[in-house]
Amino acid sequence: MLSLLVVVLGACSGPDAPSTDEAATPAAGASVGADLAETEPLVLPRIAGRPVRQARHTLDETGLRTELVDVRGSACVPDGKVLKQRPAWGREVAPGSTVTLVVNRAPRAACGLGSWEPSELLRRVGGRFAAFARGEAATPPADTPVTLFLGGVRRGVAVEPTERSSWRLCPPAGSYAGRVCPFSAVEVISDWPGPLAITGDPPDHVCAHPAPFDARRHGGSAAVTLTPDEELDCSSYWAVQLAVNDVGQVVASNLVLAEP
Repeated sequence: MLSLLVVVLGACSGPDAPSTDEAATPAAGASVGADLAETEPLVLPRIAGRPVRQARHTLDETGLRTELVDVRGSACVPDGKVLKQRPAWGREVAPGSTVTLVVNRAPRAACGLGSWEPSELLRRVGGRFAAFARGEAATPPADTPVTLFLGGVRRGVAVEPTERSSWRLCPPAGSYAGRVCPFSAVEVISDWPGPLAITGDPPDHVCAHPAPFDARRHGGSAAVTLTPDEELDCSSYWAVQLAVNDVGQVVASNLVLAEP
């Protein structure tokens, strides 16, 4: 009987017996992978310009929460459509994060500035830049690198202009015109769902006081301005000036924001 007991114990502790560690290790494809997947960041889709109900449905399906803010914003954007989103599209956020949707309640105002049109080259460059900003083109019409200005003051360099994050900048104080960092000429355009004025005129608004921006001083031969094609109040106005060289490449950008 003693011999039989020794044999049984040896079989249970032999090299072929499963170890305690192996038994505790979950099989491949078990819940560990699911837990990791739940913590992976989500990339925000572009929802500016969509009806608010559709925008909320899209974010709900993605696992994000929404917060709505109504504003008297744009005469060119239909009432009830998303005017802006925060954070901006293309940013990474954690699952369950809250996305703020700024919903347009169209004011009684005229749509269209009647701005002077620039040359064919500048119209083409401005249109291609807007297409890149809005995710409709993979690359901007830009040289490498692009010098970045905020209110006419040099604040950075876009070393890789094809990367949207490369256009973000931040002044030393961390804020500007009542807004906080980061700032991006690409993101203000992508945020705006209404039509753009592409003009040779410099930015002009009663609440905007940028330093002079001379395209020739920054490697360009001319400048083109992109701005919403309507009159905006001090809290909403913005413009992007692009310094363009002789071959139609953006060599510098200047983001102009009005004081709210």
